Amino acid sequence: MSDLTKRNPPGSSNTKKRKWDQPSVTMQPSSSCTLCDEVPKDPVLIKCGHWFCRQCITSCWVQSGSIGDSCPQCGKKSTTPGLRTDIKSSTVEPEVSLLEVLNEHKISLRKRFEESDETQSGAALIRIYPDLYIIEGQSGEVNTQHEVMQLETVCKKKCLKSPAIKVHEIFKSLPNEQTYVRVVLTIGVAGVGKTFSVQKFILDWAGCSENQDVDLLVLLSFRELNAILDDEYSLLTLLHDLHPILHMVTAEQLADCKLLFIFDGLDESRLSLDFNISEVVSDVTENASVEVLLTNLIQGNLLPSALVWITSRPAAPTHIPPTCVDRVTEVRGFTDAQKDEYFRRMSSHEDLSSRIISHVKTSRSLHIMCQIPVFCWITATVLEHMLTTEQTGELPKTLTDLYSHFLLVQTRRKRNNKEHEMSSQELTEADREVLLKLGKLAWEHLEKGHILFYEEDLKRLRINVQEALDCPGLWKNIFKKDKLMIFKPVYCFVHLSIQEFLAAVYIFHSYANSKMTAQKNFLKVQKYTYSQPNAFLKNMARYFGKYFDCNTSFDVFLMKAMRKSLSSKHGHLDLFIRFLHGLSLESNQSLLGGLIGQLEDIPQITDRVINNLKMMTNVVTFDGDSNHKAMTSADISPDRSMNIFHCLMEMNDQSVDQEIQDFLKSGDISKKRLSEIHCSALAYMLQISEEVLEEVDLKKYNTSEEGRQRLIPAVRNCRKAQISGCELEENHCGVLASVLQSYPFHLRELSLSCCQLNRVLLLKTLFAGLENPSCRLATLRLRHCSLSGMGCALLVSALKSNPSHLRQLELSVDNLQDSGVKALCGFLEKPDCQLEILRLRYCCLSRIGCMYLALAVKSNPSHLKELDITGNEPWDSVVRALSDFVKNPHFRLETLRHGRRSPVSAEEGLPCCSLCHDVLNDPMSTSCGHWFCRQCVTSYWDQCCAPKDHSCPQCGEIPRAAEVTESQASNTHNRQLQEVSDEHKLSLRMRYGCSDIESQFWIYPDTYVTVGHSEETHVQHEVMQLQTIYKKKTRHGIPIKVHDIFKGLNEHEIHIRVVLTKGVAGIGKTFSVQKFTLDWAEGRKNPDIIVLVLLSFRELNLIRDEQHSLLTLLHVFHPTLQKVPAEQLAVLKLLFIFDGLDESRLSLDFSHSELVSDVTHKSSVNVLLTNLIQGNLLPSALVWITSRPAAAHQIPPTCVDRVTEVRGFTDAQKDEYFRRRSTEDLSSRIISHVKTSRSLHIMCQIPVFCWITATVLEHMLTTEQRGELPKTLTDLYSHFLLVLTQKKRNKYHKGHETSPQELTEADRDVLLKLGRLAWEYLQKGNIMFYQEDLEQCGLDVTEALVHSGVCTEIFKVESVILQKTVYCFVHLSVQEFLAAVYIFHCYINRTSGVLDSFLTVWENGDSEQDSLDIFLSRVLDKSLESTNGHLDLMVQFLHGFSLEKQTPLGDLLCQTKNSLETNQKTKNNLKEMNKDAVSPERCINVVHCLLEMNDCSVYDEVQEFLRCKTGPGKRLSEIQCSALAKVLLSSEQILDTLDLERYNTSREGHLRLIPALRNCRTARLSGCEFKEPHCEVLASCLNSNPSHLRELDLSHSQLNTVTSVKLFFAGLKSLNCRLKILRLMACSLPGTSCALLAAALMSNPFHLRELDLSINDLGDSGAKDLFDFLACQDCRLDTLSLNYCSLTSMSCDGLTSALNHNPFYLRTLNLVGNDLEDGGVNKLTCLVENSKFKLETVR
Repeated sequence: MSDLTKRNPPGSSNTKKRKWDQPSVTMQPSSSCTLCDEVPKDPVLIKCGHWFCRQCITSCWVQSGSIGDSCPQCGKKSTTPGLRTDIKSSTVEPEVSLLEVLNEHKISLRKRFEESDETQSGAALIRIYPDLYIIEGQSGEVNTQHEVMQLETVCKKKCLKSPAIKVHEIFKSLPNEQTYVRVVLTIGVAGVGKTFSVQKFILDWAGCSENQDVDLLVLLSFRELNAILDDEYSLLTLLHDLHPILHMVTAEQLADCKLLFIFDGLDESRLSLDFNISEVVSDVTENASVEVLLTNLIQGNLLPSALVWITSRPAAPTHIPPTCVDRVTEVRGFTDAQKDEYFRRMSSHEDLSSRIISHVKTSRSLHIMCQIPVFCWITATVLEHMLTTEQTGELPKTLTDLYSHFLLVQTRRKRNNKEHEMSSQELTEADREVLLKLGKLAWEHLEKGHILFYEEDLKRLRINVQEALDCPGLWKNIFKKDKLMIFKPVYCFVHLSIQEFLAAVYIFHSYANSKMTAQKNFLKVQKYTYSQPNAFLKNMARYFGKYFDCNTSFDVFLMKAMRKSLSSKHGHLDLFIRFLHGLSLESNQSLLGGLIGQLEDIPQITDRVINNLKMMTNVVTFDGDSNHKAMTSADISPDRSMNIFHCLMEMNDQSVDQEIQDFLKSGDISKKRLSEIHCSALAYMLQISEEVLEEVDLKKYNTSEEGRQRLIPAVRNCRKAQISGCELEENHCGVLASVLQSYPFHLRELSLSCCQLNRVLLLKTLFAGLENPSCRLATLRLRHCSLSGMGCALLVSALKSNPSHLRQLELSVDNLQDSGVKALCGFLEKPDCQLEILRLRYCCLSRIGCMYLALAVKSNPSHLKELDITGNEPWDSVVRALSDFVKNPHFRLETLRHGRRSPVSAEEGLPCCSLCHDVLNDPMSTSCGHWFCRQCVTSYWDQCCAPKDHSCPQCGEIPRAAEVTESQASNTHNRQLQEVSDEHKLSLRMRYGCSDIESQFWIYPDTYVTVGHSEETHVQHEVMQLQTIYKKKTRHGIPIKVHDIFKGLNEHEIHIRVVLTKGVAGIGKTFSVQKFTLDWAEGRKNPDIIVLVLLSFRELNLIRDEQHSLLTLLHVFHPTLQKVPAEQLAVLKLLFIFDGLDESRLSLDFSHSELVSDVTHKSSVNVLLTNLIQGNLLPSALVWITSRPAAAHQIPPTCVDRVTEVRGFTDAQKDEYFRRRSTEDLSSRIISHVKTSRSLHIMCQIPVFCWITATVLEHMLTTEQRGELPKTLTDLYSHFLLVLTQKKRNKYHKGHETSPQELTEADRDVLLKLGRLAWEYLQKGNIMFYQEDLEQCGLDVTEALVHSGVCTEIFKVESVILQKTVYCFVHLSVQEFLAAVYIFHCYINRTSGVLDSFLTVWENGDSEQDSLDIFLSRVLDKSLESTNGHLDLMVQFLHGFSLEKQTPLGDLLCQTKNSLETNQKTKNNLKEMNKDAVSPERCINVVHCLLEMNDCSVYDEVQEFLRCKTGPGKRLSEIQCSALAKVLLSSEQILDTLDLERYNTSREGHLRLIPALRNCRTARLSGCEFKEPHCEVLASCLNSNPSHLRELDLSHSQLNTVTSVKLFFAGLKSLNCRLKILRLMACSLPGTSCALLAAALMSNPFHLRELDLSINDLGDSGAKDLFDFLACQDCRLDTLSLNYCSLTSMSCDGLTSALNHNPFYLRTLNLVGNDLEDGGVNKLTCLVENSKFKLETVR
C-alpha cells in the first residue's frame, strides 16, 4: 500500500509530511502567448521552453499539418511531440508539491470529461445515463457475425445469474475470491458503454467519490498511442507527454504511488503487442517502443504493483494472453429497466416516454438494439420528433426506416431557424453534398475496417471541417471530433451503425446516379475467399448472365452485394447490406429522395430482390445444369447466412418468418420441405428462443444438405445435438467450435458420427472449442469419422485443457491405431479425467495398444465404468486383467466388451501383489523377484521388520542393501529381469564409479543444463565463444537439473523423447552424462527408467563398417544385457545415451535411410541410429545425444524434442569449486586473482580449466615462488606443466630439488613426443588416439603412463572398448598448448621438414631462415586461412612463447634471447596485419595474440576512445577496429545503433567492426564491399540467440556474387532472426538473388516489416520470386521499395496477384523509376482504392 492510501480522511489534520509532499518544482510561464499576445489561457509549455495557449498552439499545428513539429516562436523542431501544462495558470506559485500536482491532475481530468458530451440535450453524461453494470465473465466464442447481430446473445445473458459489479468495484475481490486483481480486461460490442464506463470511473475518482486508494490514474487511449507507435519513450516521458500536468513527477515519486493505468480501445490499436519475445523493461526511465512498454506494464515487469484496466471490442482481446489477465468483465449495455429509465429521463413528458417505450417493445430488433446507449439516443431522438410534430405514417420498425428518419431529424434541426416548413427532399437536398462526402468517407473506411479518421482523410475527400462545424446537427450528432486527443485530431462517427448507414446511402446514391466506380471496386469477386476460385468466377457470369457487369438491374446488384458480404470472414458488411436492402423500399427512397434519388419500377425490383434472397444458396450452377455445380458452401458460415433472413425482414417481408412460425406450431418437422432460407430463419428463431431445446437432430428436417448445414447455429440453444452424416467444412467446424465456447453453455451431448473429419485443419478448428473452460460437454460421439492417430492426439490435447466434464466418448470405427490410443491413455491417466464410458470398437488396436489401455485404467481406476474394445486384438492377459478390474471393488469398471468367446487363463493375467493378492498398484519388486504393491510392502515392513531389515514378506530373503526398484515389465520374467538390471547397474557403477569422476563429486558443484541454444555458426575457436556463453547466463534460457532433462517444464509441455545437449569442449557434457548414469545406477534419480544404455560415438566408430541388429549392439557393448530378449525391449522404458556426436565418424542420413522397426533386424550402425532417433525403432525409448556446437546440425531439428546447452560453471559455482578445493584464505586469494583477469575468469566456465587454474595457483601461493601470478593463458599453461613435473619429481625423486629447467629437461623427450602427437592430430581435427597413433610418434605408452606423472595428468586412457584402448588429452586446450610447444621447439631447432609441411614456402626464402617475427607472421596467416579457427589458440600460445620471459619451460623450448626489437616487430606485424578475405571474427584473434604478448596498448586505446567519445575525429587503425568490435561484443549493454560511417577508419577497418552486430539493435553498414567471410559473419549475427538486431542497412554495398548472397540470406532463414527492417538499396544484387531472398524469408516470414531493394537490376523475373514471398499468408511486410529495379507492367500483374493472396499487411509500395506504363499504374491505384487491401500509398 502506498503512502497516499494511508492519508487521513477529508477534514482531518496530518502534520507529518512525506518526502514528496515537500515543495520541489518551479514553473513560471511567460507573460503572454506569442500567437495571440494575451495572457495564456490553459497555458502549455513545449519542448523548447516557450509558452502558448493550448487552443492557439493546437490551431497553429493543425493549419500547418504537422502536429508538434516545430515551435512557432523559435522554429526549433521536436523529435517527440508533447505539451507541458502550467499547473495553476500564469499566476501559479513558484513552489508546488507533488500532492498539489495530483490534485490539479484530478481537476484537469474533470474538466476534460465533463465537457465531453455525446447527447443531443447537452446535459452531463452522469445525469442522462443510468449506472451501467459490468458483469463478471465473458464468452470465449469466436463469432463471425456482425457485432449488432451478437446483441441477441448478449440480451439472453442478462437473465443469467452472473455476479454483477459496479464499474468502480472492478478491482475489488468478490467475497469468495482470494486472488489479487491487478489486470482487468473489459469487453463489449461497439457503443455498448465501455468508454463511458471508463469516463464514469475517472469522474468518480477525480471527484473524490470512489477509489481514493488510487493515488494516480493515467488514461492512455490506443487512439493516442497509435500516433506515436514508431517513437521510443520511457514510461515516465510517455506520462509527461500524454498528461503534461504530470511532467514534474519523478521516477522515484512514481514508484511511491499506487497507480492505475487505463488503456481504452484495444480494438483500435495499431500496435504489435508481442508477449512472447518482447524485451524486458523494468525501469520507468528506460527508453523502448510503446509496444514494449505496454507489454511489460501488463505483464508486471514494469511497475508490478500498478493496476491495469483494458477495454476492447470482442474480436480484439486475443492480443492479451489469458495468463496476463486476472479478471475479464463484459459490458452488456442497458437492461430493460435501464432502457425505460433512459427514455423517461430523455423525454419531458411521461406520456411521451410511455409511447416511445411501448413502440420499442413492439419491434424485437429495435428493442434488442436499445441495449446500446447510443441507439437509445437515436431511437428517442426520432420517436420524440415524430410524436411531437405533425408526422404522417407509421412509426419506424426497421433499422433502415429508423436511421432514415434520424438523418431527417438532424438536417431539420440544423434548419430549425427557418420560418417555413420544408419537405424531406428539400431538407436532405440542402445538405446533400456534406452527407455524400461523409458517406464516401464512411464507405471507403468501412471496407478497410477503419472507424477512426484523421485530417488527411477528410481533406482527401474535400470535407471542410469548419464548414461541417457550421452544421451542428450533422457534425455533433453524426460525425464528431475526439476532443480528448492530444497529439493529433481524430474524428469518428458517433456509432459504427451510423457509419454503415451512410456508407449504404453513398453506395445506393452511386447506383441510382450511375456512378460505377464505387460499385466496381465493391463488387470485385475476391478470388482468395473461395475454395474453387476459377470455377466460381466463371459460374458467377453464367449465373447472372448478361447482368454480371455493374451496369445491371438493382436486384442483381443487391444479389452480388450479398454474395460479396457473405464472403467476408468477420461480417463487417452485414449491417451495411441490410441497410442497402432497406433503402430499396419505396418508402425509404421517398423519405431520402433528395439525397439518394429514386429508382424506376420499384415494386417489380422489390419483388425480384425478395425472390432472390429466398432462392439464394451457396451453390452456383453451370448454365442451369443442376448436375454440375461449383460448391462454395465451405466459404460461407451458417452464422453469416442468417443475415439473408435479416435482409428480408428489413424489406418488411414477413412471409418466411410466418412460414417458420406455422412450421413450428405444426409439430411435424419432417413433413414440410424446408428451403435454405427457411433453414436460416429456423436456425435464428431456435437460437433466440427463450426456451432451451432438448434436442436438435438435423436428419429429422426435410431439407437439402446445405439446409442442414444452415441449421447448425441452432445447436447453441439445445442440450443434445445430432449432426450425423453431414459434409462439414472449415466454416461449419468453426461454428461448432463457437457453440462449444458459448456462454451460457447448454449443450451436453454432441454426435458427429459418420462425418468426414480426416483433415487436420477441420479437427484443429473443431477441437479448439473443447479446450474452452465454458465447454461443459458430457457426451461426444465421433463414430466412423475417419479419425486417425494424429486426429486422436489433437482431440486428447483439447480434452486435457478441459478434462473435468466429459463423461462419455465414442471413437468406434476410427483408424486410431496404437499411436492414437496411446495419446488417449495420456488423457485417461489424468486425475482430472472423469470419463465413465469409452467405446473403441474396431479401432485397429494391436495388443500393445490394448495394453496401454489396461495400464491407463489401472492408473486412474475411480471413474471409468464401461469399456468396449470389440474388434481389436488384445492379449489374453490384457483381457484377463481388465476382467479382474471389473471384479475389483477398487475399480469402478462395471462393463467390459471385448468380443471374445473363449475363457482367459488366470495365469496369464497382470502380476498380483503377494500380500493383498490384487492387481499390483504402484508395483515394487525385491531383489529376490517377488512383487508387491508399494503401500502393502511398506506397511508390512513398518509393522513387522526391524529398521534396515527389510526382508521379503513372501520368502524371507534379505535383499542386498535392501534395494527395491520400480518396473513396468510384464510378469513372465520378473526375477530374471531384476537380476539383469542389478548386474547392469553394478557394471555401470564399476565402469564410472572407479574413475576420477567419483572423487570429483564432492569437489564439483552441480552443473546446470539450460534450455535454449544458439543456431549461429561461429568461425571462431570454441574458447573464444565462451564470451557469448558467459553473457547468456544473465539473459537467456531456463535452468534445469541434468536429471530432469526429460521432464516437461509445465503440465502442457509435450512428451520429451529426444534431447540434444550442446556445449563447447570440456564444458561438462560427458561429466553430466556420467553423473546422470551413476545417479540412476545407484538408485538416486530416474527410477522409472528400466534400462539405461550408454553408447559413445567413440565406441561406435570402431564398428561403423559392421552389420548389427539393435539387440546385438546392446549385447556387444553391454554384455550384462545379453539375457534381455527382444520381446521385453519393446515393453521396457529404455534410455539410450549417445555421447560425443562431434567425435562421430558415422554418416547419419535422415533423408534416405532405410526403415528399421524390428530390434532383431540387422543393418549398419548408421541406419540403426537414425531409426532409433526418428522413432521408427523402439518409438517409446528415450534418446539423449551430446555434441559440441559445430556437429549438432547432423541431427534434424524435427527429430529433437528439446535442445539443451551446458554452459559450465556460473560465477557462484566457480567460487564454490575453489572453496571446496582449498582452505578459506587460499581459495579467497585464488578467486580474487581470477577475477582480476577477464580472460581467466571467462575460461573458468570450463570445469577442467578451473582445475588447471587451481592447480597452478595453489602451487604458486603455497611455495616460495617469485614473480607475478599468471594472467595470460601461455603463462598459466607453462606453470601448469611445471607443477605437474614437480609433482612427478616429488613422487619418484624425493628430497632432490632441481631447477625448473632441470625438471622439464628430464621429461623433455616424452613431452616433445606428446607435442608431436598433439600437433599432427590437431591439424586433422582429431582428439582421440589409439595405440598405433602413439607408436607412430615414438611413444612407449607403458613407460609414459607408469613412470611419468605428467602423462597421467595431461594424457589419459579414456576407455577400453572391444579390447582396444583409446587415449585423449584431458582438454583440447592442453593438446593445443603442447602442439604449440612442439612447433616452437621445431622452429628454434630449425626442424624444417615439420614447418615446411605446415607453412607455405615463400619464393625468396624458407622457414629455416625466417626471423621469429616473420615466422609468427606466417603462422598467423596460415591460421587465418582455417575456416573454423581450430589453430587460433595454438597461435596465441606461440606468440606467448615469443616473449623473452620463457623461464617456466626452460630447456624444453631451448630458450633464445629475443631482442626487444624482434618483439616489437612481432607486435607491429600484428597491429599492421591486413588481409581482405579473412573473416572479421577471426581477426579478433590478432587482438588476443597481442594480449598474450602482454601488449595492452590497443585495448587501452580503444577503451580511451569509448570513454572520450571522440567520434569521427579520431582515426582508427584496423587492429583498433578489431579490438573495438571485441569490446562492443562483450559489453553487457546492448548497443542501440552501429553506424560504420561514424567511425573514421579505412574500408578494411569498417569490415572489422561487423562482429559487433551481435550486440546492437540497429546496424548501418552502407558502402561496404562484402566478401564471403563477411557475409558469413552477417549470417551468424542474424542466427545468434538471442538476436537483438532489428534494423540492418547494407545500402550501396557490394553483394554481387551468388555465393556471398547465399551466405548472407542463410541468416534470414533462422527462426532466431527478428529483423524488422532490411535495406539492400544499390547492392548490385545478381538476378538470382530474389529467388534466394524469397526462399530465405519464407522460412522465417513473421518479423520483417520493411524491405528496400531499390536500384538493383532485378527485372520482372526477380520481382516475380519476391512476389511469391509477398503472397505468403505469413508475410507481414508493411513497406516494400523497388525503385529503379527495371520493372515493367508485367510486375504489376504479379504484384496484384500476390496482394490478392495476402492483402492484409502491405501499406506502402515504392516503385519510382520503373517502366510500369499506364495500365500497370492503374492496377496499382485500384488496389489503394479497394477496401479489401491495406495498401495506402503507391509511389
